[in-house]
Amino acid sequence: MPWLALTLEVDAAAADALSDALLDAGARSVWQESAEKQNCRLATLLDIDADPIRVLSAATHRASLAKMPRFSAARLEDEDWVRRSQAQFAPIAIGERLWIGPSWREPPKSAAAVVKLDPGIAFGTGSHATTKLVLDYMEKNMRGGERFLDYGCGSGILAIAAAKLGASHVDAVDIDPDAVSTAAANAAANGVLMRAAVPEELALIEYDLVVSNILAQPLILLAPLLAARTRRGGRIALSGIFEAQAAEVAASCSQLAARGGKVRCGKCGTVFDGVAGLVEEGGELLLEPSPQLGLFDPARRAAHSAAAFDDEDAPLPEFLTKPEPSERSPWLWGFLAVVAAAALAAQAAYRYRTEIAVLAPGARGALLSACRLLRCEVPLPRRPELMSIESSDLQAEARSERVIVLNAVLRNRAPFPQEYPALELTLTDEADRSILRRVLVPADYLDPSRRVSLMAQGLAPGAEASFRISFDAGRVRATGYRLYLFFPQ
Repeated sequence: MPWLALTLEVDAAAADALSDALLDAGARSVWQESAEKQNCRLATLLDIDADPIRVLSAATHRASLAKMPRFSAARLEDEDWVRRSQAQFAPIAIGERLWIGPSWREPPKSAAAVVKLDPGIAFGTGSHATTKLVLDYMEKNMRGGERFLDYGCGSGILAIAAAKLGASHVDAVDIDPDAVSTAAANAAANGVLMRAAVPEELALIEYDLVVSNILAQPLILLAPLLAARTRRGGRIALSGIFEAQAAEVAASCSQLAARGGKVRCGKCGTVFDGVAGLVEEGGELLLEPSPQLGLFDPARRAAHSAAAFDDEDAPLPEFLTKPEPSERSPWLWGFLAVVAAAALAAQAAYRYRTEIAVLAPGARGALLSACRLLRCEVPLPRRPELMSIESSDLQAEARSERVIVLNAVLRNRAPFPQEYPALELTLTDEADRSILRRVLVPADYLDPSRRVSLMAQGLAPGAEASFRISFDAGRVRATGYRLYLFFPQ
């Protein structure tokens, strides 16, 4: 499908606001082609039948600009720029380990991590400077075994490179379904296990390394989300930022730890600079009494106290007269405190019985005995990030075209036994579209003769479990598949 490409000359200070406004007004994508101190050149893609005047007018109004910027328009054919970029696409070497090139080029024998990627409609072939910056950081800092998230994956190049560099769990996210499909197809072509999804489908786990190569304003808005997805001690790598925008993006990230010293008043809701309001050591802190304090104004309290002590013989008010406490009261309160502490400990042991069994395997027997009395269970741990599919293949049954056979090997990488996971098998067509999906629970794929004991014991630490399962696919003609593991909620 052809596109309508617009090029705009705008003031650099208004570039971010206009970019967001164009997207809100219906633009498919917006990027900055060049930026100087005063001026900036924006490029945007619209649907071929879109009215550029209407879109720019709406964006100008939304961005609060005084007048509509000057622009030029041109028709852009999909086939022209995709195929033209193929002819210009050259291999790229990143550091000592990583090589990225098109499918028609052979990598050098010295390349340890090879990513083959053909140019397409989704952004990301490794040639862009911002992509190279992230790839260079990954090549220098990844040592293998990391949980990795690429937020705004485009073609999936960063996620695929992470898998090639040894990441144990790789997720790629994009708001564009076409980019998600492209990333999944590129991962399959490179033979790596990677989950590509829209943000709403992302699993609720934390990652060792989170990368995002998009634009400055989205990075600022996404900062809390990216931080929430990063484990304590993990790392975040951001790119796609002009030098003039770096301070603003860095400030948004630093606020995640210290809020930049900003404090919100719990009474009036006003946000003020708490750092500027700090009192130097030894300085005098002046308090302005609140009208609501009334008689508890510090000045009134001091005067009232002085007057009260002048008359030592004045009788105490009735509400201050209290009976002498009983000698048994401290013992009673102590007993009640012990009972309350024991009840809290028992409740905590019940709530975290699975975690206790993991941290203290010797306590599992006592927990099982207690649960038999309470009619509860001690479930096995569920840590999907420590469970992996080591290998899998899907074959057609020789005796029947309708029957397909799935072979797979599961591995528990945790130092403790885990519950067997559920598996989601998706059959895909030539365009990597889902045509059949099936969820396999442990009872479906475990050996029927040992199913009960295996499910009770779980998958042992560091152990592998292989299985083979056949099922009728009907008249579906599949050319590929995706296999994920998960634990049902």
